[in-house]
Amino acid sequence: MFSEKGTTSSLWKSLAIEFQGQVILAQTRDTQKNVVNEFNVEKYPTLLVLPGGSTPGIVYSGPMERDPMYKFLSEYAPVAKVEETPVKESPAVKPKQEPLGMRSPRHRL
Repeated sequence: MFSEKGTTSSLWKSLAIEFQGQVILAQTRDTQKNVVNEFNVEKYPTLLVLPGGSTPGIVYSGPMERDPMYKFLSEYAPVAKVEETPVKESPAVKPKQEPLGMRSPRHRL
């Protein structure tokens, strides 16, 4: 995210939390001229996805709102494998045990 703001928006923070471990989200200020020039950013805010390798950056052109941004970023997040939930067997019923050192009256010596 390229921004003129000095603070990170709550929207951007919440998206970073939602995509944690899937997509690295970062914010670059307009004052970082080398990065701004490298990616040819001319307006703010600008959301840019860098898919990696030799693939060029992809600029998001939708509204700067949570749902459309989430949908856009989801296209670049790895698909999580759905793991099967193991079937839990009911625990075996254990016979009632007396505390150590306790004997029933019929076992007294």
